[in-house]
Amino acid sequence: MDKQSLWWNYVSGAVRYVQDSFALTAGNRVLLLEEIPFMTEYLNLIQDQLRHWDTSLQVEPSAADEWNGGREIGELLLERYGAHSDYHPMDGSRVEHLAKNNLLAGRLLIVREVERCPDWLPVAIDYGKHSTVRNGLLILTYNGSCPLAGKRRGIGTLKWDEYITSYDMHLFASYCVADHHQLPASVKRYITQLAASLSGADPDLCSRLATEQLAHDPLSMLQTLAAESAAAAKMSEDAALIESALWESQVQIVFPIIEQVRRRFIESYFSQLLTVLPQQDDYGKTIAGPQEMELRHMWYSYFKGAGFHNEEDRRDFRLVYDARNRLAHLHVLEPSSVMELLKLVSDEVSFTRNRSIK
Repeated sequence: MDKQSLWWNYVSGAVRYVQDSFALTAGNRVLLLEEIPFMTEYLNLIQDQLRHWDTSLQVEPSAADEWNGGREIGELLLERYGAHSDYHPMDGSRVEHLAKNNLLAGRLLIVREVERCPDWLPVAIDYGKHSTVRNGLLILTYNGSCPLAGKRRGIGTLKWDEYITSYDMHLFASYCVADHHQLPASVKRYITQLAASLSGADPDLCSRLATEQLAHDPLSMLQTLAAESAAAAKMSEDAALIESALWESQVQIVFPIIEQVRRRFIESYFSQLLTVLPQQDDYGKTIAGPQEMELRHMWYSYFKGAGFHNEEDRRDFRLVYDARNRLAHLHVLEPSSVMELLKLVSDEVSFTRNRSIK
């Protein structure tokens, strides 16, 4: 299944957005919607649902630019869809005449990016106000802020960012990275977390980011995608936002690794650590058993003086010890360090691996 179908059919926030969009058509003859990622697939889904109820529905898509011809939109609409109707200026505007007489019945008119033709907004207001439920449906899309101030009769609106949560983005990122079968599960988890954090509510950007390259050089990847993605361009210019997303992702992925490694060292060196206990730490807390020791306690009380069983233990301890200190002080880890940490919990390297003990 392609990424767009995955998004609209299996991500809860996206599914609710489609459902609520369709529900709005029951009481409104105009939908005024933000241009969102995967918009074409979304519009196809709405069309399919509408055709379920009206198999003869005629769908007519257009760009707002196509209506910038110097003539009133109401005049063009009446010419196309009501040329044989008996219109008189005393009946009101042409749009009102179209609406009251159901001249767009059986049609779905989709006009994309109406900010390029501002005359569409008063047309939508007039049409929504006077249409009956038997008339045709207008779907108008816009970029940026909603051009409509407040609610208007017959016009339904939705706010994209009220539907898409971090859970939705995380779930979708996990779908996207699942295709990379060669990657260890630990690396996939990190890419999933990072892609979800960096993409905001943009599933298109998320699907592009969810590759192995993201784990090695996220900034370079964002800069490469900036030419074709406005969301990537915006993110690539905000160093503080990137660093924050990196730090949060690393904390969520790396801290559990650090805890598992801490427990492994306690298990491997339990009897040796007992020889330096009980003791009080720098904060006056009594440490009675090895299981209560943090990495710093183990280092200063035992490993700094006695050393490790082998070079592999020394390297792993130093890796998690330094990582823990950097993250605790709000510093981001280098990609190479993260990848080394992820190897500690990869499918190929188990925490219960055999180690030579003196």
